[in-house]
Amino acid sequence: MNYVELINRFWVAHEANCFTTCEIALYFYLLKVNNASNWRQFFKRNNAKIMADLGVKDRRTLECARNRLKQAGLIDYQKKSTNPNVTYSFTSAFNAQVDAQASVQVDVQVDAQDMYKQVLTKDKHKYKQKEIPPLSPKMGDESASHAKELDTGPIDELCFENVWNLYDKKQDKKKAEAKWNKLSIENKRKALAHIPKYVQTTPDKQFRKNLTTYLNGECWDNELTFKTSEDETTGTHYREFD
Repeated sequence: MNYVELINRFWVAHEANCFTTCEIALYFYLLKVNNASNWRQFFKRNNAKIMADLGVKDRRTLECARNRLKQAGLIDYQKKSTNPNVTYSFTSAFNAQVDAQASVQVDVQVDAQDMYKQVLTKDKHKYKQKEIPPLSPKMGDESASHAKELDTGPIDELCFENVWNLYDKKQDKKKAEAKWNKLSIENKRKALAHIPKYVQTTPDKQFRKNLTTYLNGECWDNELTFKTSEDETTGTHYREFD
C-alpha cells in the first residue's frame, strides 16, 4: 500500500472506531517515521522518543493508543519487556486483515451455493429455480441497510463532542457548538477530515485558531503547509504530506 492508501484506510477505520486525538497523532507519527525509513516492512521506534515527540506524559496512554490501532487492523507491533524499542509494521496488519476477509468471502459464497440448491422446487414436473439476489463481491454478507450506512458514514461521528475533543482547544464551546450544528453534513465531513491535519501543523495551541473562528472561516478548504524536517534516527529528509 502507498502513503495515500494508508491515510484513506485510516479515515475509513476512524468512522467505525472514533479514535482519540492521541491515537490519531500516533498513527500519523508512525507513518512519518516509516516514510523516513524508506517504507521498510518492519521499523523500530523508542517509546521515550515517541512520548517526547507527541507530548504524551503517561506510558499507559501510549500503550492504550497503540493497542487500539492494532485492534482496528491498522498497525502491528512486537515488544520485549527489557527493550524500550518497539518493532512496528503496517503491511503485516494489512495482510492479516486481507486474509481474514478472504476467508469470510469464501464461506459466504459456499453457503450461498448450498442455499441455492435447497430452494429448488420439489415438483419434478416444474423444477424451477427460485432466484436469489447475487452477492456483491465487495459487500460479502453485509445487509443493504449496512451498505447504506457505509456509503453515508455513521451519524455519531458528526456529533459536536467528537469534533470538540478532536480540535482540542477548549474555548467558546457554546458558540462553536451553535455554529457546528448549522453546518451541512458535507461540510461537517470536510472539517472532520481536515482538523486532525490542522491540529498536527499547530501543536502549540496558542497559534491554533479558536474552533468558532475555524468554522466561520470554513478553514477546512485551506491548504496546509508541512515543513520539511530531518528524522533524528536516520538523518533522512522527508515531507510528511504532499
